Amino acid sequence: PACPLVSSVDRAVAEGASGKAPLLTSFVTALQGVLRHPIRYLRNPEFTWVWLLIGGTFSTANVCATLSERTESIANAGVSTIAICGVNTKLAIIKDAQFAKVFGTRAMTA
Repeated sequence: PACPLVSSVDRAVAEGASGKAPLLTSFVTALQGVLRHPIRYLRNPEFTWVWLLIGGTFSTANVCATLSERTESIANAGVSTIAICGVNTKLAIIKDAQFAKVFGTRAMTA
């Protein structure tokens, strides 16, 4: 349920930052597209990137929780936090770069 909202916000930020469209207009347009054409949305890269971010973060958290249950160490919480933050940050940067590439404007070449 969060994926359409997150991808609409991210698209609006990318388009707004590039000057392609006003932030609110872009957000409303993106959300309308999701609601009007949900199957088309599921096939778009914007869905895939946000889903990978959310799925990757939750998968890492689940792996860390499973490993913590099997080992009894005081360091588990710290290691888990670092692992989850690291994966989330890396995936978010990749996703944001892709959104900028797809929804931003291209620089003029000389």
